[in-house]
Amino acid sequence: MRLVVLVPAGNDREGEAAAEWARAGGYELQQQSLGKGGVPVLTTDDVVWCHAGTRVPLLPRDWQVCLERWVESGGRLLLSLLATPLAAHLGAPYDWPNVSLPTPWYDADDPLWPEDFHTWPDFPHIRGAQGWGEHPLFDGLLRGTFTWSAREGDPVARAVLARGPTATLASKARVIAVDRAYVQLDAGAAVAWEYDVGLGRILCLGANLSFTAAARRLVAQRDRYLINALAYLDPRRDARLARRTWWPSASAVDVLSAGLPPRALQMVRPRLRPALTLSGPPRDAAAVSLAGRAALVVGDERRGVEEIWLHPLCVISGGIVPMVNAVPLRATEVHITPASLERELADATDGAWSEVVTISPDRPAAFYQLQPGSGAHRREATIDMSLRLRLQWPFPSDALHPLSTVVERDGERASVVVTGADPRMAVALYIDGAAALTVDDSPSAPRLTITSAPGTALRLAVVATTEGMAALAAESRRLGEGIVAE
Repeated sequence: MRLVVLVPAGNDREGEAAAEWARAGGYELQQQSLGKGGVPVLTTDDVVWCHAGTRVPLLPRDWQVCLERWVESGGRLLLSLLATPLAAHLGAPYDWPNVSLPTPWYDADDPLWPEDFHTWPDFPHIRGAQGWGEHPLFDGLLRGTFTWSAREGDPVARAVLARGPTATLASKARVIAVDRAYVQLDAGAAVAWEYDVGLGRILCLGANLSFTAAARRLVAQRDRYLINALAYLDPRRDARLARRTWWPSASAVDVLSAGLPPRALQMVRPRLRPALTLSGPPRDAAAVSLAGRAALVVGDERRGVEEIWLHPLCVISGGIVPMVNAVPLRATEVHITPASLERELADATDGAWSEVVTISPDRPAAFYQLQPGSGAHRREATIDMSLRLRLQWPFPSDALHPLSTVVERDGERASVVVTGADPRMAVALYIDGAAALTVDDSPSAPRLTITSAPGTALRLAVVATTEGMAALAAESRRLGEGIVAE
C-alpha cells in the first residue's frame, strides 16, 4: 500500500505534522501539497489521507475531479479533522458537518464536565471515540478509546456529524463512533463515520486527533486508532466483512413477530436445586441478585424483581409488580438460592400466592411464575412491568430510541417483541396463562399489564439478543435448556 498524504496549503501545522507522523511510521509515503502542482497519479492500490487543523482545505476543480473519479472507481480516502467536509465534494451524500475552527481550550468551558465533578481538581479533560459495536477502527481498543488530552490554551479544531431525531445527516452516513469524554458520552455528536461511494470508501475522523497538542499522554492510543484506520482502508485487506454494527439511526424500524411461545411454559425451577438456601421472613431493603453468564436479576426480598438484564441489555426495569384487585401482594416468606428467588405472597384477604424467579445459567434468558395457592384459586392476579430496552452504561439511556413493539396472541398464550432503533437489539417476552393483556407501546418505555385467568399460574419467559431476529428466534428455541417443570 502506498500512502498519499495531501498536506493543505497555507502552513497548516496539523497537516504537516500528519505527514511527518506517517513518515516516522514507516509507510511508503508520497507527500503532496494540496492545490500546488499537478494532481497526483493515483491507483486503487493507494490510500489517500488529508488531515487539516487550521481551516477547511480548498479543493481546486482539477483535484476534485481527480479524487472523485478515483474514489468512484475503488479508491480509499481518509479525511480527518477539518478535512472531513471535503467528502461533500467527492461523492458522499451529505452536507457539511458542524465545523469548529481552532479555538483555545479552557477547562472551565468543557461542555462534558459533569457538575458533580467540578470539585475534583484533577478531573481528566480527555476526549476520544466510542463505538457502537465491532469495527476494524477499534481493533485492540475494546470498541473505543481516548485519543486526546486537553491543555489550557491549546487550539482545538473539530468537525462532528449531528445525529438524533432532528438531524438530516445521520441517515446518510454510517456513524461508527460518537464523542467520548470521561465517564460519559455525547451521543449526539458523531466523531467517526463513513460512506461507500461507488466502488470506493471515504472514512471521516472529525475530532479528537491532534499531532501538535502539548499534552502527549494519549499518543499511543491516538496512534493505534490511526493505524487501524489506515489498515482498514488498505486495499490489500478485505476488512469490509468485519464491519458489523453502526450507531443506530433515529428512524423507527419494522419489527418482526417472534411468534407464540415455542412450547407451553413450564419453566420455573433450576434443574439442580443447590444445597445453599436462605429462608425466612423478608427483610427491608435486603438486596437480592441472581446472576448467570448472560443474565442478571436485581431486586430485593420485599419488592421482588426490580430489573432484569440480559447482557448487555436491560430488558425490564421499574419492577415486576404482582397485584390482586389493584393492591400489590405482600411478601410473607422468601427462599433464596444462587439461581432462584422464591417468595410466598399474600393478597389483601390473605389469599396465598407463590412467586418464582430464575435465570438460565448460560443463556440470555430469565423466567417468572406467579401461581395461586390456598384461598386464591378463584382470583385473578395482575402483573405490571416496563420493557425499557436499553444498553448498559456508558451508553445513554435513550440510545435505542425509538422502540417499536409487536404483540401476538392466541388465547392465553402471547408474545411481545420490543426492538430498538438498531433492529439487532431486541427482547421477546413469552406469556402463558394470560386472560387479558394490554400494551402501551411507548417509543421509550413500552408498558405491559397482564391479568391471569382465575386459578391459573401466570408464566413468563424473557429472551434477548443484540444480533437480530434470527438470533432471537434461536434463543427462543433454547428456552427450556437448564430449566424443568415443578
